[in-house]
Amino acid sequence: MAFIKFVPQTTVQDICEEFINNTKKSLKRQENLLRQSLQSCDNCAVEDIVKELFENDPFLQAQVHLNSEYKRKMFVQSSPNYVHPTRILLNK
Repeated sequence: MAFIKFVPQTTVQDICEEFINNTKKSLKRQENLLRQSLQSCDNCAVEDIVKELFENDPFLQAQVHLNSEYKRKMFVQSSPNYVHPTRILLNK
């Protein structure tokens, strides 16, 4: 958003933080529902299953890699489609 729509970095940061917080809330709800469902399982390692499921969530891990202005800027600049800006003097 900052590089394509020219939204200020502070706004992008606020949106990212809220998005991560909402994602965590959603995952916590899913975790609770999963625990309730697995409680009926007699020989299951409920804690291990739940821990592995939520620690390895690829969506949350991706958000952690883009949670700051610096990380987002480095990600964009490392993209093969990124074109470095060139300074052009218009009036001498």
